[in-house]
Amino acid sequence: MKKIFKLTDEKKAPERIVEAIKHELRKYVKREQNKKSESETKLFWETQCRFGKSEAESNEMGFDALIKELDTVIAAGWSECFIEVVVSSKEWEPKPKSEESTEAGEVY
Repeated sequence: MKKIFKLTDEKKAPERIVEAIKHELRKYVKREQNKKSESETKLFWETQCRFGKSEAESNEMGFDALIKELDTVIAAGWSECFIEVVVSSKEWEPKPKSEESTEAGEVY
């Protein structure tokens, strides 16, 4: 999802516009996570986001940081903001077991 959101509207308060943007982003991430992937075993979801005044001024950040940054937009006085969200599934790789913990006689 790559979109420029308008933060001003004659009929709505800026706080409600930001809340609507947050709702749309959360709904998009949930919809993407509900899609079937190639491998259904041991998956986790990775969300990559970019946020800024424009596409050229955008910075990469996590989804939680994006939601927090949206609250500061009103105080900064922005009229619009650029948001890009990419959700991808990754296969979970377990940590390799160390040889020390598999020695006989050790019980935790």
